[in-house]
Amino acid sequence: TDSLYFKRALALITNQQNEPAFLDLKKAWSIRPNVIYALTIIDLFEGTPNAQFDYLREAKEKFPNDYSLEITEASLLFKSDSIDSALALTTKWVNEGRTEAELFLLHASLLDKKGNQAEALRILEILHSHIPQDHEITEMLALRYAEAGNAKIIPLCERLQQLDSLGRDATPHYYLGIYFGNIHRNNEA
Repeated sequence: TDSLYFKRALALITNQQNEPAFLDLKKAWSIRPNVIYALTIIDLFEGTPNAQFDYLREAKEKFPNDYSLEITEASLLFKSDSIDSALALTTKWVNEGRTEAELFLLHASLLDKKGNQAEALRILEILHSHIPQDHEITEMLALRYAEAGNAKIIPLCERLQQLDSLGRDATPHYYLGIYFGNIHRNNEA
């Protein structure tokens, strides 16, 4: 069955045997098309965007308007500098009420790349308010605050320092240095 081919493909990928894994994935897809199979094939071809787009196109024919496929497409478009097309996809899903963090992170990155830093920052703030424990989001927000010379960075970095119980993470100090440099308080930077 398709699931056996898929499981074997995953084992082959784990053992870095991508060519036979690809053959098993294609076989699983031919038996029963599945979004997960398509996404796995696309991941397998990381670094070869043309192949990724080919498999994505085929999968979207079978599963039009699938969230996972369209977010993957937006990520691939972002990597290939097709910012407007990627932003159209993320905007569609944001407007439809999706709440996944990966969507909002990608959307904020696209807005930032498009030059709309204020909206990107607003989205990161909303995301951070919903999941303040996410270290990656907190650091992205801190960097944006630092670059903008926004004083909101100070309590955010204090929070990052509190979370670093061992005192080994220099990142908050780095962000504060950027912030103080940007507001021309070089002695504190």
